[in-house]
Amino acid sequence: MQRSEQPHIELNKAGVAINDMKASQSLEAMEESWKSYLHRIERTWNRVLHHYGKSPKWNGWQSNVLKQRKSDPLLSYLINARGCDEHTGEDIVTRTPGGIGIGTTDGGPLYIESLTINNGHVSFKGSSNARFDFISASVELKSIVNRGREYHPPLEHLGKPIRSKTMIHVAELGYDFYSGFIENVERHFVK
Repeated sequence: MQRSEQPHIELNKAGVAINDMKASQSLEAMEESWKSYLHRIERTWNRVLHHYGKSPKWNGWQSNVLKQRKSDPLLSYLINARGCDEHTGEDIVTRTPGGIGIGTTDGGPLYIESLTINNGHVSFKGSSNARFDFISASVELKSIVNRGREYHPPLEHLGKPIRSKTMIHVAELGYDFYSGFIENVERHFVK
């Protein structure tokens, strides 16, 4: 069987979406890049299936990967987050607005004579023990429901704990899995 370029094209587009997430300047851009990633990573699977699935050896060979896609928390989450986005009106991420927390370093009273915030620049007159906590806005994975079943953000992948639960790290793990999957398929089916 000949090699197909289509899975590589989709996987590369998933990689572009990861880079777009890293470079995003707004919550909306981050969310859109995540949705694009989910779409492209699933299309990667579909392109492999449609091309290499024509081989009479495919059904037996793919059974372990199908089990992984259903049972692995990360792979299952990616599949179902895309399905939830595609087939329901539900949000697939949690948006947390940024903000500023104001307190004191010693727990004592806080006196504010004046406080102005202009384009991210804070001007403050008041207590010398004032403390400002700047809270970044974020977009995070959330539990989703697809086809009546709940899927939680993954805590492990291929039997190992996930060290970071950020969308970017989860996307990179999925990218690495499908990259290796394509290599295995080509090693087995391309002559």
